[in-house]
Amino acid sequence: TMFEKTFAEMMQVDVTPYLKEREDSKDVKYLPWAACKKLLHDCGAEQVMFWPVPGPDGSTLRKSDTEFTDKSGIKNRCYEVLVHIQVDSLHWETAYPVLNGNNPVKDNTMNQLRLHNAIRRAFVKGVAIRTGLGFHLWLKNGDESEDKAPAEDLASHNIFAIRERMQQQ
Repeated sequence: TMFEKTFAEMMQVDVTPYLKEREDSKDVKYLPWAACKKLLHDCGAEQVMFWPVPGPDGSTLRKSDTEFTDKSGIKNRCYEVLVHIQVDSLHWETAYPVLNGNNPVKDNTMNQLRLHNAIRRAFVKGVAIRTGLGFHLWLKNGDESEDKAPAEDLASHNIFAIRERMQQQ
């Protein structure tokens, strides 16, 4: 069967009754994966499935080959998952980082639950991007991974630039 709703139609589906608040940030809401699956079925999908795609090493946790060292001297890698999503005859894959709230997960805090959560978050975001269901959540809140500016390194500030900013205010 073919899922026949358009992106515009799916953007009109009211997901607000299903939204949950993130534990680490009460002003950020998310659509749980089970609600996403239910809403797809409610909109006519007969088969909704998703599963992690293993990398070349056979693990569902994908990691960069390059290690980097953070400001505390802790070595890390970049971690992500790749998830295959199927809604009836539509098939696609979505990559998603393994996160701890808004922060990347570090080697010393990686665990199976974080991997599990990343897989489910990849499903919900992949569905939003491809079908439109819940897409407005990213329009309203922005995509934290893209919109958050990195913390400023105060040691690198130029005194003349600071004075100029102060004079502009």
